[in-house]
Amino acid sequence: MRQSLYPFIKTLGFVPCLFAALALTACGSDDDDSSASSSSQSSVSSSAGTSSTSSSSSSVAASWPDINIEGAAPKTLRIYWDAVENAAFYRVYKDPDGASGFTQVGEDITAPEIYDTVSVHQTNWAEARYMVEACVSEGDCSNSNEAVALNAMLDTIGYLKASNTEEQDWFGWSLDMSSDGTTLAVGATQEDSVATGIDGDQADNSNFATGAVYVFVMGDNGWTQQAYIKASNTENLRTLEDEDGETVEYYISNDRFGYDVSLSDDGNTLAVSALREDSNARGINGNQDNNSASDAGAVYIFERSDDSWAQTAYVKASNTPSSESSSSSESSSSSSSSSSSSDDGTTTTGDRFGYSIDLSGDGSTLAVGAPGEDSAAEEIDGDEQSNDATNSGAAYVFVKSETGWLQQAYIKSDVVNIGGGLGTAVALSGDGNRLATGVPGEDYAGTGVNEERPTDSAAANSGAVFVFTRDADQWSQQAYIKPSYTFLSQSFGSALSFNNAGTMLAVGAFGEGSLATGINGDPSDYAENRDEEDRPDTAYRSGAAYLFELSNGQWAQTTYIKASNPEAYDRFGHSVSLSADSSTLAVGAYFEDSNAVGVNGDQDNNANTNSGAVYIFKQGADGWAQSSYVKALQSDNQDRFGQALAVTADGSTLAVSAYREAGEGTGTNGDSTDNSAPAAGAVLLY
Repeated sequence: MRQSLYPFIKTLGFVPCLFAALALTACGSDDDDSSASSSSQSSVSSSAGTSSTSSSSSSVAASWPDINIEGAAPKTLRIYWDAVENAAFYRVYKDPDGASGFTQVGEDITAPEIYDTVSVHQTNWAEARYMVEACVSEGDCSNSNEAVALNAMLDTIGYLKASNTEEQDWFGWSLDMSSDGTTLAVGATQEDSVATGIDGDQADNSNFATGAVYVFVMGDNGWTQQAYIKASNTENLRTLEDEDGETVEYYISNDRFGYDVSLSDDGNTLAVSALREDSNARGINGNQDNNSASDAGAVYIFERSDDSWAQTAYVKASNTPSSESSSSSESSSSSSSSSSSSDDGTTTTGDRFGYSIDLSGDGSTLAVGAPGEDSAAEEIDGDEQSNDATNSGAAYVFVKSETGWLQQAYIKSDVVNIGGGLGTAVALSGDGNRLATGVPGEDYAGTGVNEERPTDSAAANSGAVFVFTRDADQWSQQAYIKPSYTFLSQSFGSALSFNNAGTMLAVGAFGEGSLATGINGDPSDYAENRDEEDRPDTAYRSGAAYLFELSNGQWAQTTYIKASNPEAYDRFGHSVSLSADSSTLAVGAYFEDSNAVGVNGDQDNNANTNSGAVYIFKQGADGWAQSSYVKALQSDNQDRFGQALAVTADGSTLAVSAYREAGEGTGTNGDSTDNSAPAAGAVLLY
């Protein structure tokens, strides 16, 4: 271990040129590139000290050139300086927070520059320090002064746009990342082209809200778009006769392909939902060319081989209607979430299969939520043809076998709640053997885990979560979870995320409204619970997140989390992502209002309505603590940064969408200050 980064230098009283090397003066360098500056770089003019390890008391004062720091690419800093004459090699050191001490970045180098990969969202930009050693030999080195990187922060944030950016496409409505952060899938649920399959004509805008998905990969040359993906049954041109007998051409639209996306850990399997797809097919690879079950929903599986993507399955629920209904399902703008029945008793409209989806780590298990499903079944694989519990919701589990995909289970909770919307959120453990399903419209007023259900519905839309486990191929209910304090309209269970082992579960409740801040405050401290004379402004829908942990077969709430700046309607908990290793939690509040940019800016203003924010929490020896407050490159009104987010397995990379961001650029490295394409959408990388 190095004892100091200000080492003594031996006194060498011979050879004038070697003395000059030890003095470390920058002599005669005329490298224009190494001294260039930019608006995003930080620099320090340094005067380094040298001293002797011998008994001599002599010392030499050396004049160091500037140390420059700039954002070179997403998540990458370039640290560079003028070459020091006769220096044999350099060492670059970093102190990440101004308190932890310096450690070397990479190996010894001979060139006067180095690139450092950073976790933008986890860097303490105000306090982080860099320093350089120039060495003649192993023991003969001199240090620069310390340099800060704060001014380079914004240029390390990645800014991704679709290849066919258009206003109102909502690029970033959904997203997911591979576990190593090198593959990113982004849904644009209101994209309008009529293309089908992979890399079709994306310039077309003739079919409203068919939806699209974009796959990006990180390679040697940075981020590039790898694929533009459309459904195999993007609605095609149809004809009918009007009342005058004239033929009219029209499109059936609004399938919303890309409503949710999920990637396997290696990024080679992708699931995409289209919650308003209308075919009456059942099961796997059925007839997708009709529109007889309005808003029934569908899921599409794609696989990557040698950088090429192909659709491998078209997935429907087992209780989609088996024959065409006489009901009018040709409308392109149906918004009803209610259900009706065909002659065989199955759901014909509004199940919204695919509202939420999640793949297991190996991509062989798929969970699908359908919060508009109406069965009154109160058991797994129960009567799915009943429609007596409107919008009670269901979840479906599919597995990939040697012969293809098949449905393994039809999931209902042991108590059905009309309007509960089971399946609004789903999450799988890494091995696919544990499933959590959110029921944010559940009404019971109980608290805790596996408590007996109350007989009344005294807490409307308070929400709940059910956890199910798989043994071999059989599923069973493991837990019924409520928060430690229940109140009206909390929407507990609206967002879910497991760690890889399935032993820690993050739950979002964007409607929660306590006045607490930070970690483990008082969840009952609602303005509505205080005396009138002591009643502050409400924190309605400020939102909360909760962590539950499994120990000895029992789930228990361990952490109650609020934003550091909670305010009414911020909707903290709208999105959550827990790292596979349980070290990092990201929570989105897409209606947060500050005008801050980057990391750890000023959160105490409301200058930009619904600009959105993300909060990063880290688990340490003393439990969980908020480590950073994250904003977009530009915090504009209604950008809704935090709509969707994902962290990598170790939490080192964060992707966040702002689906109403208005830049008109395409691809990577566009102009984030542009606002000429309203609600086009963007994704930010940290």
